[in-house]
Amino acid sequence: MLEKFKSVKQIKDKSLEELSPVVGPSKAKRILSHFASALSLLLILSALLFCSASLSAQNDSLDVNSAEGIHQDSLKNYKDAIKCYSRATKANSENAFAWLHKGSDRYLVGQTKGALEDLAMAIRVKPDYSAAFSKRGVIEAANGDFKSALTDLDKALSLNSENFEALVQRGIIKNIMKKHQEAIADFNV
Repeated sequence: MLEKFKSVKQIKDKSLEELSPVVGPSKAKRILSHFASALSLLLILSALLFCSASLSAQNDSLDVNSAEGIHQDSLKNYKDAIKCYSRATKANSENAFAWLHKGSDRYLVGQTKGALEDLAMAIRVKPDYSAAFSKRGVIEAANGDFKSALTDLDKALSLNSENFEALVQRGIIKNIMKKHQEAIADFNV
């Protein structure tokens, strides 16, 4: 049975435990450190690219509240960003972009249940929103719900095969589930 991880540190520790016998503890720590740095950069770049592509593809203009939310996110003022995105969703309940980012930020401040509700709303508003499925999958995985996470990450990838966040997260989950060959396939794409 798969265990529930309560933090990213637990996932890192478990990965270190799995990788150390294969390459040695020192090299395993370096690999995980480089992987974490690359993943952080990848997440930032994918968020920026997604925002740009999402807005141009829909020919939408960014509402003032969402723009302020993005600014607050850049300052790591997540609680203030949540307020901005809340105003955006109150003004327009069909604003999937604001629901997505509000959910992401709520997770960052420890409001997991609310985060999942906001992401579900983003998906209800825009059923083809790859980033919302991806983000929900990441949160589900962090809470140990790997089955739901894989379902959401697979859906994200079926909607956008270039969703690298979903691909990397799916590989990490498969590795934790000891499906190493499937994980390697995700990492080699």
